Amino acid sequence: MISSSRRTALLLIAGFAFLMGGGSVQANIHMKFAPILLANNAVSLAQAVEKVRRKTGGRILSATKKNNGSTYVIKVLMPDGQVRTFRVDAATGTSR
Repeated sequence: MISSSRRTALLLIAGFAFLMGGGSVQANIHMKFAPILLANNAVSLAQAVEKVRRKTGGRILSATKKNNGSTYVIKVLMPDGQVRTFRVDAATGTSR
């Protein structure tokens, strides 16, 4: 699912392309800027938190953005009482 800010950006790009005169321009602009739009946080912090919560069954203690928002750091109280820290790549959603 595309976030509302990405949807807005894509609509603005499509509108600009339409005003500039046609489908080929629209396709070129979309292909040029889409990777930039999608590279910035394809997974929201809330989505990352929910993914880690479901994966671990634990209680989320904290969730922060690091490295200019490219990494989410999520601390979880595990069911066995241990506190674990997960790092989630904001671009891909993969956790470490």
